[in-house]
Amino acid sequence: MIPHKKCNCPEYYWEEIMAKDDFYFPSKTVIYFHCDCCGEDFRIEDFETGKELFIENI
Repeated sequence: MIPHKKCNCPEYYWEEIMAKDDFYFPSKTVIYFHCDCCGEDFRIEDFETGKELFIENI
């Protein structure tokens, strides 16, 4: 079982993407738990603390 995977897409589409200083979190290193098949980010996590982060709509 892959942690945070909520879709029914095949497991080989699942990615954990690490990003530093990206557009949404310019002062953090984060991990996106992402399905490349359906395009969903199922969790975004702070690399340092492990806490879940959320993208705020402006």
